[in-house]
Amino acid sequence: VFARPAVNGVRDGLIYGALGGLGFAALESGAYFSLQYFPEQGWGGLWANLLGRATLLGTDNHVLFSATLGAAIGYGVSAQNHWLRYLVPLGGYFLVAFTHGQQDYILGKALAVVGVVAGAMVIKVIAGLPSLDAIDGTPWQYLALMIGSTLGLVGINLINIPILFWSLWRSGDAERQVIRDQLASEPESVIKPEEYAGAVSEGRLQLRSLKAYPANLGRAIVQWQNELAFRKAYVQRQGGNVEGDRPAATLRDAIAQSRYQHSATHSTQASIQ
Repeated sequence: VFARPAVNGVRDGLIYGALGGLGFAALESGAYFSLQYFPEQGWGGLWANLLGRATLLGTDNHVLFSATLGAAIGYGVSAQNHWLRYLVPLGGYFLVAFTHGQQDYILGKALAVVGVVAGAMVIKVIAGLPSLDAIDGTPWQYLALMIGSTLGLVGINLINIPILFWSLWRSGDAERQVIRDQLASEPESVIKPEEYAGAVSEGRLQLRSLKAYPANLGRAIVQWQNELAFRKAYVQRQGGNVEGDRPAATLRDAIAQSRYQHSATHSTQASIQ
């Protein structure tokens, strides 16, 4: 609502959603600890609360819930189809609401019990303990809790996790295509032919670099080029004038100015030598 250009697609929505979920998880964990765990268990309850929520995956259910909804919103923002623009975010919301409801009631409680028992059995085998009761009161109980929480998180998100992986996979392809399409018409002051060839050949798990510049400057120029591509795509979706767009012009100027400064510095150093 307040920063619409910041979300240009699925990946932006997924990342912002995950950060929102992380913030909520931190607040909720703090509330549970201060109001429930600490009065009953003291500071020892801090570990039970944190490790029970921050699983081996390093996250909490709310992070996955919000990431799923954020990805759906990001898809809706960039969708060309008028109906999908609204149906996908609504579908993401109801999927997350349904999943959270299941977590809070019968399915979630059943998975929690199964996860804790399974985690305890794994620790019993690893540690060579005589019985499951021997885990209580030892450091092993925290690892068992983390394993159990992870199993519960995976179980309750059997639909959401594949959607998130698929979203990451496809959104990367979509973002690289936007960069190729939008930078194709830019002058050499913005992207040189060899740099554009790098953008065309860039694949998954790759980050293109500009070897003609120092690492920091090369990364900055690549970032500005990508931001320019996303900005142009956003303006086009809004029906605006790309050539007259001031943020796009500012990005072009930043790239050209950085090239000029690097060239001037390089020439000065060569003259001195």
